[in-house]
Amino acid sequence: MTNTHLYIKHDTVADGKQYTSGNAYLLSELDASQLIASGVAEVISLPTLNAIKQEATLQTDSYKAKRKEILHNPRFADNPAELNYQLAELEGETAKAMDEKDMHYKAELAALRIDSASRALDPVGDPAEIETARGKADSIVTQFLISSNPTDIFRMLDLAVKTMTIPEKVETLKRWGEISGYASSQDPETVNLVERIQKSLKTVENTHVTTLRHLAAVENSGSTASVDYRILKNVQGRK
Repeated sequence: MTNTHLYIKHDTVADGKQYTSGNAYLLSELDASQLIASGVAEVISLPTLNAIKQEATLQTDSYKAKRKEILHNPRFADNPAELNYQLAELEGETAKAMDEKDMHYKAELAALRIDSASRALDPVGDPAEIETARGKADSIVTQFLISSNPTDIFRMLDLAVKTMTIPEKVETLKRWGEISGYASSQDPETVNLVERIQKSLKTVENTHVTTLRHLAAVENSGSTASVDYRILKNVQGRK
């Protein structure tokens, strides 16, 4: 069964289970798809961490195969001392390898957080895009300056925001104090337009900020590379 790592955006209850905002959960594809469809969760995509986990999973599969081979090897049927020695050797090698995977996973997670924090502060867009977006924001302000009916400009902006690029939204938000100042609090239509436009502008999401939230949630969840191996050992310990 394939599982999906999810970040919960809003507290919710699904199938009798409580999911807390800001936390990460490993769920079946079916459960994950239902939460995503309801808008309360998003997929955590961290390829380098997933690659380390995949390596650990493959090693866990190898461990299970080797352990089964040792347990069913006729050479050890009448030699329990050798059987225990072989099992102990396998356990030691695998446990050491899993500890190394977990250390690698932890180090990669820390490195990703530092990198994402640094990149989150970078300008949104390349210099040419930013300059063009700044010009568009200036043009919007100019339209308000020369218009005798600001509501017409707000109507136009309400439509234009739907096709704005991220740099254009960012530069327009920078001028929002000026732009919103042209709205009349006495006109319900203008008030609604301003609220809707601002909400649309703020749909801009810095992907690196999103990654930081996901990384924090994964770290707080206690996620490790060797989770499959640790679960297997717990099961074996109960037998």
